[in-house]
Amino acid sequence: ALSAFVLTLALPRLFVATAIAAGLFFATRPAAYRLGQAAAPAGASSMTGSVDLQSKDTAANGWATEAGEISLLNAAVRELWPQMTKFVQRIIKESVEDSILESVPWYLKGFGFGKLSFGETALELEEVSVQGISQVCWGTGPVRDLKVTALVNWDAEIDVMWKGNNLNFVLEQVAIKGRLVIYLKQILPRPPFFTGMRIYFADLPPNVALRLSLEVVGQTLSPMWLEERISTSIQEALVSQLMLPNVARILLDINDDEAWFQVGRVLPDGVVQIEVRRATGLPAKDFSLPFFAEAPSSDPYCKLSVGGECWRSSTKQRTLNPEWHPKEGTHRFLVHSLEDQSLEVQLFDEDRFKDDDFLGAGSVNLLDLVKQGDVQIELGGEGAQGSIQICAKYAPFVLDEVVARQSMVRQTASTSGRLDRCFLESPAFVIFVGVDYCLLPDPPEDELTAGKYLCEIRCEGAKQVFKSRADRARGEYGASWADAAPQQEEASAEDAPREVNFQASFTHFLVGSPDTVTLEVSVTYGLFRALGSAEVKVSRLLYAPMNSERIELSLGDDSGGSASTLVLFTQLRVTDGRLA
Repeated sequence: ALSAFVLTLALPRLFVATAIAAGLFFATRPAAYRLGQAAAPAGASSMTGSVDLQSKDTAANGWATEAGEISLLNAAVRELWPQMTKFVQRIIKESVEDSILESVPWYLKGFGFGKLSFGETALELEEVSVQGISQVCWGTGPVRDLKVTALVNWDAEIDVMWKGNNLNFVLEQVAIKGRLVIYLKQILPRPPFFTGMRIYFADLPPNVALRLSLEVVGQTLSPMWLEERISTSIQEALVSQLMLPNVARILLDINDDEAWFQVGRVLPDGVVQIEVRRATGLPAKDFSLPFFAEAPSSDPYCKLSVGGECWRSSTKQRTLNPEWHPKEGTHRFLVHSLEDQSLEVQLFDEDRFKDDDFLGAGSVNLLDLVKQGDVQIELGGEGAQGSIQICAKYAPFVLDEVVARQSMVRQTASTSGRLDRCFLESPAFVIFVGVDYCLLPDPPEDELTAGKYLCEIRCEGAKQVFKSRADRARGEYGASWADAAPQQEEASAEDAPREVNFQASFTHFLVGSPDTVTLEVSVTYGLFRALGSAEVKVSRLLYAPMNSERIELSLGDDSGGSASTLVLFTQLRVTDGRLA
């Protein structure tokens, strides 16, 4: 578990470092500025200045890179690889090892890193393609983005040793393969030339394989069962950090105080409704005793996943040909890219006293699924057989206050049963909230307090808590252009900053009418000391221009003192009912 933890910290950073190199490579490619200049239709909007909340859309041209260019890019990554790995090693040694030793039981206190090497083989990029995207942003006009997609392949000899007390645990080899997206946000006419970048895996979770050894009192063992468990743990960690809607964010333009939201928020394109209808010919995993009194069977259920979001159907008892009613076999997923994302399907036999048995798995690209509407997926995997029938409908999100108000009326008139079964006839809404900063009436009580505020947002049963930052964000992985930032004189105690920075985003999918939905916002500090709370009626966005608004909330408390002000960016989107 400790070694898996080390890799889950190291791998995303190695991917991000490689992605930065690739992003800068394509950012300076002259052809990037010769892409088609067709602009997105008007009607996309942001709230203030450069804060970009527009629809994703638009005219996009692209090219596939030639073999020579990919070779040049990989040569650059190989040249940078030693410095990348030194950076990751330093983070782990300085930030992680002491924390691990503080938290482990007493009998593991003697353990520590014996070796920490990620090898000489750099990540390789294959099948690279680049797409230019034009958008219209209120306040800044037309903007251009670059989207770089590449197949990342890393098969390397590594040496990560966790040793102590006559026991050495060594990771010897790692192989990872997946499709990585580097989204360069808003081309600028000045350094750093982009507002920032997002890095993520858009398609199925990357494949992870390991080889490890366990040395006990001089004897070397090869625990294959541990290899599989650790590989699964690493894959799950990559999904939670770098699989849509989870992304790594690199903020480059620190001169724009609101650029963090443009880079950090990840807006879905629409909603896809997946209906699992039936499966046929599944393998039997349950056998009755004594003497097979009943025919062998299974208790199947289905798991669906799109990006980092998963859903499980109900279980059907003792059948090899299960059928699901629309109410129990239907789920809605937010979709960020129909072209890039896929639906992954897994079937299992539910067992009460042991791990559930695998029955089969399959996947299909969402764009192909939506175009066909109804597909039969042949199940694969060890011991798998049979097929499963899946149906899909898709509706894109739009920014249009008239459509939103009309949709709310239709939503209110819909019955709850119809809402559960066919959202395309009952519109779906999604709310986006960016928590920027809180302005205090007085400076924080001490220097550490500014980093100990919590902002909690509740909406329709969903809750998310954000920690404050001591400074304005510079990106999760330390991207900084310090020379571009103006130098400021040191503030006196009387002029101590009163801003508490959060710079975090909240997204919630609403299936009910926004006319009855309320955002509950509260801020606390220290040991659960309340700074104040407030409510926001989502219905106000129905009448805001482009359903978007910058809101300054006055946080009331029971003390009767001066109220703090919390600044939010908010937006409401609705499906327009058109099938893709």
